[in-house]
Amino acid sequence: MSYRFDGLPIARRTTTCGGAPHSPAPVESDGSQPKTVRCDAGRLPERILRAIALVYESDGVRALHITSRQVLATLIRFALNQKDPTSLAFIKKATIARHLAISEATVYRALGALEDAGLIERERQQRTRAQLEVVGRIAFTAKLLQCIGLAGRELGYPEPRTGSDESRSCSACLAPVSGVNNPKQSSTKKHSGPRAFVQIHDRAVPIDLAPLVRDQELTTSALFLLMRLAREAGHRLSDVVSAAGHVLGPLRGRELFAYLKSLVGKPIDYGHVVRTRKAQEDERRATAAQAAQDRLEVAQLIERYRGRRVSAPDGRIYEVDSASIVITEANGRRNSLGHDQARAWLIEMDRAAAGLSPAFPPPRSTKRSSSAMADAAIQRLRKLVGCQTGLSRGFVP
Repeated sequence: MSYRFDGLPIARRTTTCGGAPHSPAPVESDGSQPKTVRCDAGRLPERILRAIALVYESDGVRALHITSRQVLATLIRFALNQKDPTSLAFIKKATIARHLAISEATVYRALGALEDAGLIERERQQRTRAQLEVVGRIAFTAKLLQCIGLAGRELGYPEPRTGSDESRSCSACLAPVSGVNNPKQSSTKKHSGPRAFVQIHDRAVPIDLAPLVRDQELTTSALFLLMRLAREAGHRLSDVVSAAGHVLGPLRGRELFAYLKSLVGKPIDYGHVVRTRKAQEDERRATAAQAAQDRLEVAQLIERYRGRRVSAPDGRIYEVDSASIVITEANGRRNSLGHDQARAWLIEMDRAAAGLSPAFPPPRSTKRSSSAMADAAIQRLRKLVGCQTGLSRGFVP
């Protein structure tokens, strides 16, 4: 199978230009005849032609690589719904690759760059029973529609139907297909949602990577090169930077570039590292927040019941003083706990004051009553005296 690339998606096929062919020679493969990609730009609707032209001229997408813009133009040509540009669309990567005479891996990277730039959004891919990946549908963002002049435009009015509708649907093969990924690609790579960007030296830089340029003397060209290398290695540069953490702090310029380049080449799942670290941080924050909530609850209960006596249905009597809570059992035994250890007792006291049943069995007191301690001491002394008496008589009891 072989393919011919006749220029950009909207370019008309030109036989000669100054005596020489305008379009490149067809790419031959497997000894078969070259397959010419249909070039029916003249039959496309005017607003679609204008949108494709703006892909190459609009300031909002000019910072993208030419290949990414070609892929975007192909998406607009074959997948954009004229009546509802915000609706989801789907198209085979093989169709894009065949139309542009590039590899599917290049198409995949270009789609990732478009998503990173916030121009498209892709649905999460679902795994099939055959362990293949299904191509997710693509949504054109409001940012892209603004750049190509389709934002807020009413596209639902009737329009004469042309032959391009049928030819485009046949040429694009618009259908959800499984197993189109090349096994050598990183087809299981996770993609995040649209990212925020800032303008640095008239170029759009991801906001989470902007400090590398502003504060650590990394050039924008070096940053974009690192982003491309990371994407080719199956990483996100933001994950690499986040995983490195404070180690990058003292590095500047070329040293920073060299260090990040070495990290990008390592077989480490930086996304997993970042997610694990974030989960641990979230857990620590949740634990700290719960502890603060418990302390606040204890303080409120102490303030509410300080100096009061509350009798429970089971015969217990609760009292709160300035340093502890005192619990008098039904048999007259008294126990006490400090405020910081008595949250469960305070909750039971509050429920008893409200006439509610106990929420859970209260914990055992960490302090023993004076009578219990005296009984234990007497028993130990008796054992000790008995042992010494037996030794003096020549036998062990």
